Amino acid sequence: MRPDNKKIPIKWFLFAAFVGLSTVFILLLWLFQVFFLPAFYDGLMQVRAGNAAEELLVASAEEDFTEKVQEIGEREHFCVNVYTVTDKVATQVQSTHMGHACFLHRMGTEEITRLYESAISNGGEYHERMKKDEDTRLLTIHAEYNANGEQIVIFLDNAVEPVVATTEILRVELRAISVFMLLLSAVLSFILADYISHPIERVNKQAKMLAEGKYEAEDSTVNYREIVELSDTLANAADELSRVDRLQKELVANISHDLRTPLTMIVGYGEVMRDIKEENTPENMQVLIDEALRLSSFVDDLLELSKIQSGSREKKEEIFSFNDEIEQIVTRYRHLKEHDGFTFSYEADEGESLVSADKGMIWQIACNLLNNAVHYSGESREIAVKCKLLNGEVRFEVRDYGIGIAEEELPHIWERYYRAKQNHRRTVRGSGLGLFIVRELLELHNARYGVSSRLGEGTLFWFALPLVLPPDAE
Repeated sequence: MRPDNKKIPIKWFLFAAFVGLSTVFILLLWLFQVFFLPAFYDGLMQVRAGNAAEELLVASAEEDFTEKVQEIGEREHFCVNVYTVTDKVATQVQSTHMGHACFLHRMGTEEITRLYESAISNGGEYHERMKKDEDTRLLTIHAEYNANGEQIVIFLDNAVEPVVATTEILRVELRAISVFMLLLSAVLSFILADYISHPIERVNKQAKMLAEGKYEAEDSTVNYREIVELSDTLANAADELSRVDRLQKELVANISHDLRTPLTMIVGYGEVMRDIKEENTPENMQVLIDEALRLSSFVDDLLELSKIQSGSREKKEEIFSFNDEIEQIVTRYRHLKEHDGFTFSYEADEGESLVSADKGMIWQIACNLLNNAVHYSGESREIAVKCKLLNGEVRFEVRDYGIGIAEEELPHIWERYYRAKQNHRRTVRGSGLGLFIVRELLELHNARYGVSSRLGEGTLFWFALPLVLPPDAE
């Protein structure tokens, strides 16, 4: 599927996101510093007045009430009138005035009564903003019973400072700050977006190169973890793909070479036997059979690889004697290879060797390992097979005394398409898939397996399966 080129690049998406975030912060600053400022100011003044009224109510039951009224009035710059109400008759008991603009000086009885009734109907506390002439004041009326059981009505009058001028000053300042912040955020957003998106774009470029078959990975130069890990993953993938691509090319070259030889011999011997009757001998027929078997081996390996990769190869477990099956396989190889000078020794520990596995797959694993030993046994042509019972497992070992495998190549011999270069000779047959197939089948059985080898001394392959109890055992 092709990418949607209409989608916004990540750099510009990040740029827009950073600028948008800065714009939201600036708008919030405008809202709280300009539009909501009067409401915040009134709320703050009401809280101050309510706290002062509570403090006066508590003090009204004490002897130093007069000093307390004076103290709170001076501290908060409030005008204060305190009344007691008995049988609906109000009596002024304390008063203090701060400044000539106090509305409490100029209120009539009707207006005081209205404010008192508003406080009573509002649960005992009432706030009202009043404007007369050029003055604006906040009136707070607090009506409640004190500790002595007296109904106390407290009138507080405090000046409301004009916030219009302050708001206008803030507006001018915020215009300049907003322009500066937007420019600064645009520059910083572009730098940050470029810094964040550049490695992502580089990794994306690497991924596209992998898709095009270019496996040269670049080293990560970024300091944040996720991109470094992604870059390292791509680098590892590039290495693996490069190696697999190289091995596939080598496989094609090897198989082409190995296929050409038997086909050439089959065609050549066939033409000779067709044209010259004296050449129609059992020896020449055996050559044709051997070369046909070599071709068949290649085809079998390729078909098996196809089944494994497609997941169509399913394991069918059954309980059987492992040692008995291995003994049959070794006997068959003895008869098959004795005319070529091969000797097969077989040792098995005494005891029950029942396993639960796919018998066909076990035969294939053992035959592949034995074929491998035959191919690389060298001049010795001696192969040793052992079945050991150890720690609840049965362990199969096959050893040859041939050319061996270099230590640095041991980790790779189980990989598909792999075949050691020093082993690629015309007399050595194999597609490079045999041990890969063995590994896949062993892992399908969750079996342990391994190999040890030294150049010039031979190689030992082994695998182990867990033993099972006989079906009739309790």
